Amino acid sequence: YSGTLGAAFEAVRCGLPPMAFSIRSENHLPGAEACLRQLLGELLKKDPGRGNVWNVNIPSLKDGMPGGILYDRTIAPVSMYQESYIETTAPDGTVTLLTNGKPTSGECIPEGTDAAAVRSGFVSVGLVSCGVL
Repeated sequence: YSGTLGAAFEAVRCGLPPMAFSIRSENHLPGAEACLRQLLGELLKKDPGRGNVWNVNIPSLKDGMPGGILYDRTIAPVSMYQESYIETTAPDGTVTLLTNGKPTSGECIPEGTDAAAVRSGFVSVGLVSCGVL
C-alpha cells in the first residue's frame, strides 16, 4: 500500500481518526477546498469501523471544482501508472535505476473504483481495511 495509507494505518493503531487523503502535486487546492471542508466534517462524524481507513482521492483540478464526491469507491485493481525502469551502469560499475512510467489507459480501469472516479473528475471516498488489525 501507499505511504499515505501506511500513515493512516498508524493512526488506527493510535486511536486517531483514520483518513488518507491523496492529491496530485500539480493540483490547485482552492478548487477542492469547499468540498474537502464538507467531506472532512462528514467523515469525522462517521465511524469507519474497526481497522478501517477512509481513503480519499482528489482529481486534478486545474479547471476549478471537482464534479462532486463519489462514495463507496473500491480500490482499483490496477495501477494508475505502468512503471518500468531504465538501468544504466557507470564506468565504475555503479548501477542506477530511473523510473520510466506512463499513465494507465482508461479502458482497463473498472467502474465503481477510486481510479475511475478520479479519472472522471470526482473526489473518491472509500474504506480500506488494515490487514494487521
